[in-house]
Amino acid sequence: MMVPIPARSRRSRREQPSKLFSVEAPPPLEAPAGIPEITGWALASAMWRDHLPEQLLGIDCASCKQAWPCDTWRIADDLLTECCEAAGAVPAGARR
Repeated sequence: MMVPIPARSRRSRREQPSKLFSVEAPPPLEAPAGIPEITGWALASAMWRDHLPEQLLGIDCASCKQAWPCDTWRIADDLLTECCEAAGAVPAGARR
């Protein structure tokens, strides 16, 4: 049995959800110094980079075609933010 998932409103796409990183300054693939969750960081960073908006219009995710920011990107962004908060630091290259 499939449960329908309501589509997210296209208006929510325009928000800038990431507090630490941007499309122009993505998270590094390797965990910065002080981040204890090295494997989690690497996986989340790869997911974050794989689910960026498509380049033509920037409306949908280039990977999964959901309205951007897609669910996968949001999860990855949240994980990266939690890693930074747990370490008590903002990694180099992150915007403030």
